[in-house]
Amino acid sequence: MKTRGLAVDVAPPAVHGPVELDTATPVVIKHESRYLLPGDDHYLLRLQHNLTHKADVLGLPAPANLSGRFVIL
Repeated sequence: MKTRGLAVDVAPPAVHGPVELDTATPVVIKHESRYLLPGDDHYLLRLQHNLTHKADVLGLPAPANLSGRFVIL
């Protein structure tokens, strides 16, 4: 099977207010040689750090006031 291309459906960026993101699988984050899952201690702190670093590298504004609600389906 060959793929000729793909299309990404992207919603317009939110200027103000909260943004809710869903993932098909948990976002795993490494902290001090240990992998953290949503709900683990330090998870939100490390996620904020990682997203801020990625935004800086890409020249984008850093996210602020990160909070989490983790639901396992």
